[in-house]
Amino acid sequence: MPPGAGANLLRSAAYFDGHGAAQHAVVLGVWSIGGIAAILEGHRRVAHRHNARHSNDLLAESPLYEAFSDVTAEGGVRT
Repeated sequence: MPPGAGANLLRSAAYFDGHGAAQHAVVLGVWSIGGIAAILEGHRRVAHRHNARHSNDLLAESPLYEAFSDVTAEGGVRT
C-alpha cells in the first residue's frame, strides 16, 4: 500500500467528516485492484508451470522415454 494513504483516509474520516477522503479511498482502491490482479496473474503462471511439469512427468513415465533419452542429437548413443 502506498505510504500514508490509509492513515490519511482514517484521519479525514475521523477528524474532518470525510472531507478529502475520496482521493485516498481511490488510491487505496486502485492499489487493491492492482494487488488482486498481480495475485491472479501469479496463480495463473504457477498453474501453467504445474501443468507443463505434469505433462513432462507423464513423458518420463513412458517406457520409451529411457530408450530415446540414451540417443543424442547427433544420432549416437551415450556411453
